[in-house]
Amino acid sequence: INEEGKLSSMEPSQIREAAVAVRAFQAELLTEMQAAQKLLVSRQIDAKKRNSMGEQTELARLQERLRSVQTQANAFRILPAPVERHLATQKHIDEAAGKVEAAEEA
Repeated sequence: INEEGKLSSMEPSQIREAAVAVRAFQAELLTEMQAAQKLLVSRQIDAKKRNSMGEQTELARLQERLRSVQTQANAFRILPAPVERHLATQKHIDEAAGKVEAAEEA
């Protein structure tokens, strides 16, 4: 949904559904990365207590890989600009439609 042409051909409901799915995935990804971080820290502490240099080295390598993944994931935390603009515009349209309906009923 990050291509302007594809976005313009999608229905508003499809765009909202895609945005909700992306945000849900991002939340799940963040939760899983935090769990992985806690597990790595716990294992690093255990490895230090045992003076296991080989294990400490491997855990440090995994820690670096996790940081790299976190950096990449942070780059995609916000939705593409065309999607954000579309969602903001759609929100304003929905609010205006609600005001019009309320005025018609009054």
